[in-house]
Amino acid sequence: MPTNTGEITGLYGVGLNDTIVGNVFEGFLQAIWFKTEGGSIVSNNTFYDNSTAIYHSSASILNTIRNNIFWGNSSNITNVTATYNSNNLTTNPIFVDASSNNFNLQYDSPAIDIGYILPYLQYDLYGTEITTPDIGAVEYVP
Repeated sequence: MPTNTGEITGLYGVGLNDTIVGNVFEGFLQAIWFKTEGGSIVSNNTFYDNSTAIYHSSASILNTIRNNIFWGNSSNITNVTATYNSNNLTTNPIFVDASSNNFNLQYDSPAIDIGYILPYLQYDLYGTEITTPDIGAVEYVP
């Protein structure tokens, strides 16, 4: 789980056919900084309290940005165009306690059970099996 420990960027230099799935990015200047273009998947991640969640220094085309939570960031996506930019949550996801790094979803979260089913995603960040997908890195467990 990439969290800011004095780093400027969580993932730098990514971009060509990369798959970035099931992470929590918290407190970065740029959580993901794409250096090259095309073919990437950014799915089921949680971006919280970053200056910019997804960044590219010039216009970048990605294939998929889907099922992500963007909350408390100054900017969510900068200089990135996606072929499939859908089903991302930008309203309050109702975390248990984000200030204490607890990104589990509360029972009334709008992120529960509304994610797209993605064939490459079978488990969440903590190894919970995904049957009806939630949005973000952590599946709700009652």
